[in-house]
Amino acid sequence: TCIYNRRYFDTRLEEEVARMSRRGFPFCIAILDIDHFKKINDSYGHRTGDLVLREFAHFLKKNLRRIDVVCRVGGEEFAVILPDTEVKKAKAVCGRFRKIVAAHPFKHNLSQFNITISMGITSYNSFMDQSPIEILELADKALYQEKEAGRKKLVEYTPAIRKWHR
Repeated sequence: TCIYNRRYFDTRLEEEVARMSRRGFPFCIAILDIDHFKKINDSYGHRTGDLVLREFAHFLKKNLRRIDVVCRVGGEEFAVILPDTEVKKAKAVCGRFRKIVAAHPFKHNLSQFNITISMGITSYNSFMDQSPIEILELADKALYQEKEAGRKKLVEYTPAIRKWHR
């Protein structure tokens, strides 16, 4: 996919927590999952699935800032660290990205198809005491809340007040 892997993400997340602790700037984490990816592999083959992953990764990099950290953390799951970003801005960026992906036709031979993505997001600031692993788990929980809610809706978990938002 030409983007960083889970190991790099874990390292950068620890660095971002340390940086935030020193400087006090908040950051957000978004977890993105391609909806029903298995269906793409089953319908069009694994080669097409691989092409979709590469193109999706390219879209992520192209539509985010240079300082944002984009990584593939699992099969069809991606994570993004958004440094110096309040949750309101992160939600706007993620919402815009979701629309771009949904409108893009992915091609297979002579046919084309569209994909959707599910997203979970959480923010971190200097008032919190979660470890990097716990922060990632909160974003992941938000992603699964979103999937349970029917997908296509960004779910945010705000740890400071312990609330889920749609």
